[in-house]
Amino acid sequence: YLSPSAHLAITNGADAAHLYSATGVWTYRIPKIEATNPIGAGDTCAGVMLYSLGAGEISVPQAFKLGLAAACASCLESQGAEFDWKVAHRMMRQMSCTYQDLSAEVPGNTTQ
Repeated sequence: YLSPSAHLAITNGADAAHLYSATGVWTYRIPKIEATNPIGAGDTCAGVMLYSLGAGEISVPQAFKLGLAAACASCLESQGAEFDWKVAHRMMRQMSCTYQDLSAEVPGNTTQ
């Protein structure tokens, strides 16, 4: 159970990542890359997501997508947790995202 305003972001290396809300889940397909150094990619994702949300004017799903793109870009660098914003934006354009509405499955949901 998640409170109505909460989100839970789950990464899984090069596999799909998921963002859960109280009523649905976004699934992000990560671009295939030849990783040079994946160390710090999860930290990069979390940091960029939190920074983006703190800066405002971005939705949680978009902030997570930007974090994932930055994480992909950081995997291409020899030094962990460093990335090029231009590469991150290219990765973001290559990423796909689907949303599955789970509101019918939420106990006590009265929005239908």
